[in-house]
Amino acid sequence: MFIARLQSLATNQTTAVPVVKAAIQGYRTSESSARDLILTIWNVLDHNLEHTASIVNAFVDLLDQEEKKQDLLASWKGFAIEVRPILLCTEEAHSNCFHFSSNVGNSPISSQQLRAPDGQRSHQVES
Repeated sequence: MFIARLQSLATNQTTAVPVVKAAIQGYRTSESSARDLILTIWNVLDHNLEHTASIVNAFVDLLDQEEKKQDLLASWKGFAIEVRPILLCTEEAHSNCFHFSSNVGNSPISSQQLRAPDGQRSHQVES
């Protein structure tokens, strides 16, 4: 079921499965980190957060080691928080976006994402 889901979500099914299988093997043997696995899935699924979440969660269900499950879930939560603002800055709003540096790269973020609930700016970001 995991492989079928991956195939259904990937645009290039021919390479997606072997690439993700190799990343899974690297994670299981501690040759690579949870973030490496997540980034591989993220790239294979064309930066689709919903699809990546589906595959990561399906893989967590397959893991036997509780420590690996918790590691992957913690890394996933951090990754999702990190990329969500990037995805919210649309092309038409690009002129109103600020740029910031992160582990994912220089990506735009909308000014709305930088506002605290009371409407005050919560972060000072240079454009």
